[in-house]
Amino acid sequence: MVLGRDPRRVAAILADIAAALRGHGNAKTALEMALWDLCAKVHGLPLVDLWGGRVAESLPVLSVIRIGSREETLAAFETERAKGYSRFQIK
Repeated sequence: MVLGRDPRRVAAILADIAAALRGHGNAKTALEMALWDLCAKVHGLPLVDLWGGRVAESLPVLSVIRIGSREETLAAFETERAKGYSRFQIK
């Protein structure tokens, strides 16, 4: 369904994949990203340029903090803050 097809026809390939495979969103997402990457390579462009160009020079990344005792959680915050993280998710 994918091999041997023109990678510039991302929408058509994705439509065929969706018709053939119900559910499995994670697998289809991985295929979609691979198809967009191939399409960009065919055009000789970075993927970000194929999609319209960069809109930011940086992107904040969050750190995941595991829930522990109050002291453990606060220590984990401080450790991650010292690494430069400014956004956190507690799990």
